[in-house]
Amino acid sequence: MYLGEKAKTLQTALIGSASTIIYYALLNIMVSPQYPWAIYPAFLVMWWPLALYHAQRKTFVAFSVTATLLISIFFITVNVISSPSVIWAIYPIFVTLWWPLSMYFYVYKRRMYHATFVKRM
Repeated sequence: MYLGEKAKTLQTALIGSASTIIYYALLNIMVSPQYPWAIYPAFLVMWWPLALYHAQRKTFVAFSVTATLLISIFFITVNVISSPSVIWAIYPIFVTLWWPLSMYFYVYKRRMYHATFVKRM
């Protein structure tokens, strides 16, 4: 709120995200180094610059692919750290794969519709 319009700049998002991640990583190391809980707020804060980057460039399909990769890496990391003997990360990863697939087919179908419509005229 205090940043106002500056919160919409990529530079502010990167600096804010990086400083938040560093702060929580240091706090994690000092308070409870036995479990890396700082990955959770780091995962959340990474969305700010990622969303701004793709929104400014209007690359929504690329955003869905990048976000799916980020989500997949996050779930694999949590799976390895919290329960390495049970592979459960595949289930949420499978669910998130539908996001870029649906975006691709939406864009593809839209292009096919426009191509067909232009041919008819």
